[in-house]
Amino acid sequence: MTEKKIKRYSESFKCQVVAEYEAGSSLPALAKKYGITGGPTIKLWIKKYAREGFRHELVRIQAAEEANRVKELEQQVHPQNLSLLHYFFDIYYRRYYLELVLSPK
Repeated sequence: MTEKKIKRYSESFKCQVVAEYEAGSSLPALAKKYGITGGPTIKLWIKKYAREGFRHELVRIQAAEEANRVKELEQQVHPQNLSLLHYFFDIYYRRYYLELVLSPK
């Protein structure tokens, strides 16, 4: 019966693999290059040692009209939120003022 080999990697080796990932190498390419068989091994190293973590996996593809519409809607929402903030602040201030004026001295 063959014994299972447990591989231990040095910190410098892990950092080297993560640096290559950050330079653009893919996970499968790195695993093949260095003979790393554990599926989540390199991902765990990236979480621990990478400057920015995993590369973005979300890719948003939009037509120019869609992107412009999103920008328009974002510009409309911001002033509305400020208006609500001013409205609630005004209500709070008036309540506070009334309590101050009407409170027994």
